[in-house]
Amino acid sequence: MSVDRPGINVENLDKTLNALRVIDPEMKKNLNKEMVKSVRPIITKTKGRVPSRPARNWGGWVEAGRGRNLGWDAAVVKRGITTSTANARAGAGGVRSQFRLLNKSVAGAIYETAGSQGGSGTLQSRYFLRNLDLGGRPPRLLVRTWREEKGYTVVAGAMRGVANRAEARVNEALR
Repeated sequence: MSVDRPGINVENLDKTLNALRVIDPEMKKNLNKEMVKSVRPIITKTKGRVPSRPARNWGGWVEAGRGRNLGWDAAVVKRGITTSTANARAGAGGVRSQFRLLNKSVAGAIYETAGSQGGSGTLQSRYFLRNLDLGGRPPRLLVRTWREEKGYTVVAGAMRGVANRAEARVNEALR
C-alpha cells in the first residue's frame, strides 16, 4: 500500500476484486462500500473547508477553445470531492489498482494546487495567487485535510482489513 498524492494505491486490488466479482459479487460490492466509508470523515471535513468565494478576482471563466467552465461555484467544488476506484497506468505500461480521493471539479483542482510551482508567471497570475493566499498556501483542501487527519494511518488500517478479507475469500474459493 502506498500514498500517491491524496490517493491510496493498493497492490493487486484489481485482481482480487475481479476474482471476487466471479466468486462472491455481494462481498465485492460490500468491500467497495467499506473503502468509501473509511474516507468519509476526511471527505466531510474537506467539504466543510470549501470557501464560498476563494478570491475576489475569480470570475466566471471559460477555457478558450474547449468551453470548459473554470468559474468558482462552491456547491460544484463540494460535489467534486469524491472517491475513485479506477485503475491507473503504472510505469512500463502496467496497470495498478487505485483507491483515490480526488476533486473532480476543475475549479476545485485549481484552488487546491494553484501556486504550488512557486508562483512565478504573468502579473495577472501573481495577483490571482496573492488573492488565493488568503486561503493559505497550497495544498488548500483535500491534501491538507488528508495530512492533518493523518489519513494514511486511519485509512491504511481500514484498507488493510478490506484487502485481507477479500484475499481470504478468494483463497477460500480457490481451494
